[in-house]
Amino acid sequence: MIWPEGKKFAFTIVDDTDNSQLRNIRPLYQFLERIGIRSTKTVWPYHTEPDHEYSNADTLQEHDYAAFVQWLQSSGFEIAYHGARGSSSERPVNLAGLQAYNEVLGNFPRIHVNHARNEDNLYWGHQYYPPLLRWILLFRNQSEYNGKGHIKGLPWFWGDAAQKYIQYVRGFVFSDINTLKADPYMPYHRRSTPYVNNWFSSSDAGQAQTCINLLSRDNIDRLEAEEGACILYTHFGNPGFTDASGELVPELKEAFRYITSKNGWFVPASTLLDYIGSSRRRWLSFNRFLLLFLRQKKYDI
Repeated sequence: MIWPEGKKFAFTIVDDTDNSQLRNIRPLYQFLERIGIRSTKTVWPYHTEPDHEYSNADTLQEHDYAAFVQWLQSSGFEIAYHGARGSSSERPVNLAGLQAYNEVLGNFPRIHVNHARNEDNLYWGHQYYPPLLRWILLFRNQSEYNGKGHIKGLPWFWGDAAQKYIQYVRGFVFSDINTLKADPYMPYHRRSTPYVNNWFSSSDAGQAQTCINLLSRDNIDRLEAEEGACILYTHFGNPGFTDASGELVPELKEAFRYITSKNGWFVPASTLLDYIGSSRRRWLSFNRFLLLFLRQKKYDI
């Protein structure tokens, strides 16, 4: 790739909103803003049930959290959709969630990321794979759950709204820092998943230590040398990213400062995907899908 403005590589972050609370992410994002990284953060418009695993996460229903998310957007960060809430949502809730997002942020999300085992996920679990590969995985019991948000007639269907509003949905996850090297075809359409306009891949940094390892100096230097692109997928709300005061831990502060000391393009994920997609073939064949499947970090999404 030839990057804009003479940049040598591209780097962005997609932050999963699981466990995110204002106290543990505001200082972190203030730090990213100061050093010049503009990235993508997912949100939930609504709370989940009080006793649910993700009931501790802040949502757009909290005034202070919503105001912070608005500040992020006004500062150049991108706000993405993680479904209507941290638990399964039937169609009316998901449609209302998109409208609630729009009311707070003044637009609809361009990126959606499926969440855990929600029934309303789009093409999740076995449903992500082409039919032949799906049957093989079922036989091997590689994944026991399936999203149903794309199946018309079921209570969780909202694929038509996703197709209308959302440009990109996350798919494969790789262990390589150079996401574009691991998946040189993204973003792409797939004929077997018509309600998703474009799929994109990411590099795994879901836990704090995984993120620290991925952002080693050697890996950052290689990303620059390969003139690649990293879409780092993480969970900043999880333990280990910040200290008790919400400050980013020293190892990650150093890593982010090191990467921004280089001539990189630090833009939100959809800006990066728009740029990559403007010059790329858009349909993904079965053979290419199979190649990505064999490269991915694990046989699961």
